[in-house]
Amino acid sequence: MVNTRGTGVGLFWSIIHGLLLAVFIVNIYGGNAERSEKEQVYVPQMTAHDDAPHEWEKEMFPNPRNHSEDFVYSCGHRENISWVCDPNEILSDEEAEELNDIADKIRQATPCVCPMCYINATDSYQDDGYVIAIAIVNRMVAEYKEQFCPTRKELIQEANKFATHLRTTSWAFGECGNDVIVLYSREENVLVTSTGDEASKVLQATHIQHLYEKTQDYLDAHEYFEGLKYLLGKYNRTLVTGEGIHNPLFTPLQLYFIVFAAVVVPCMIFVFIFINCYEPDEYKYKKRHTESNSDTESFKSCPERA
Repeated sequence: MVNTRGTGVGLFWSIIHGLLLAVFIVNIYGGNAERSEKEQVYVPQMTAHDDAPHEWEKEMFPNPRNHSEDFVYSCGHRENISWVCDPNEILSDEEAEELNDIADKIRQATPCVCPMCYINATDSYQDDGYVIAIAIVNRMVAEYKEQFCPTRKELIQEANKFATHLRTTSWAFGECGNDVIVLYSREENVLVTSTGDEASKVLQATHIQHLYEKTQDYLDAHEYFEGLKYLLGKYNRTLVTGEGIHNPLFTPLQLYFIVFAAVVVPCMIFVFIFINCYEPDEYKYKKRHTESNSDTESFKSCPERA
């Protein structure tokens, strides 16, 4: 007689063991898969339309001349290769393209200033003049002494660091310091220009600061395109014609001596003449009275005529 009870009990425990083994296997492989998924760093391909960052670190700011598949963020505006990077699309497509055209014309119109200019297939010089690129940032990521209330000086310092990083490291468009980076941060309302060694010989700091005054009027009125267009136009005129270059004829020390000679020396001469030539009325009266008495005494001392 077959022991069906024993067979049933064995089958039951076999099923239980099988279920436990299945749960164990699922936990092992499922957990590994979950950990692998967490360990894998996945960076989505983002554009301005895919929630680009509201604020930017200088190391993550995109390159307008590089739109490779590995590039995380786009500079916006139809993803065209450009001299303008505006990932948050603060400007319209048409405005960005116009600024790009101005920057490209500057590169073509200005002479090559590098020791060796590149020669293309037709043995003619390539367009390798001054290179200007524009970075428009919605907001900068930076560490300030008072994080929620940075001073104007701190904002300008961070903007200069940002622009210099683009010019020297992440963009590096110049061949011999012939590059210029114009950076504007909208929320901080800060405008800076970073110039290479060759470009700074023409675009001098005093001239740039003078141009900021008019440009800032546009930026304060939220006319970002008009302000940047005005600035590029002035930079173009300066780089092409040299207009606005400030080359002082005299050093501050020389100017001091010139002012001294022009003001102090004539005053000293005037005082000298005044002292030696001007006689007060009282002095004149005493002098005349003395001379009169002397003439009288002389007259009295004369011998009488016979």
